[in-house]
Amino acid sequence: MKKLLLILFLLPLITQAQNKKDNTFILSPVSYAAIKSVLFQNGYTLINDDTILITTTSKEMSRIPVALRFMINRTGDQTILKAQWKVTTDPGDFAELHYGGIKGNWSMKGWWETDRIAKLLSPDVTYAKQ
Repeated sequence: MKKLLLILFLLPLITQAQNKKDNTFILSPVSYAAIKSVLFQNGYTLINDDTILITTTSKEMSRIPVALRFMINRTGDQTILKAQWKVTTDPGDFAELHYGGIKGNWSMKGWWETDRIAKLLSPDVTYAKQ
């Protein structure tokens, strides 16, 4: 009986864990007003005024030369969040942000910042590779 309770307790934690190469945050539906508010409060500026497909300008993270920008797609039953990142000292273009790499590297810090924003938008976050 104790093992069954332990499994039932740990199952939600296991099913919401990130896997290598996950690049998508799937949230429960989030209102446009809530998205605008969370992004504004965290220093991100919207590029467009579309309420379904939302993109932000890039914002440099504190203490590391990494810039992030977000792409959000609101559908009826979920909100999808993806991020792109780049090293600000590199003249190259932005790359898709995904989970993986060495703990503490710049892309992982970008992942954790995106995860923080996702959890501010919705406490119900799952991860996927799309």
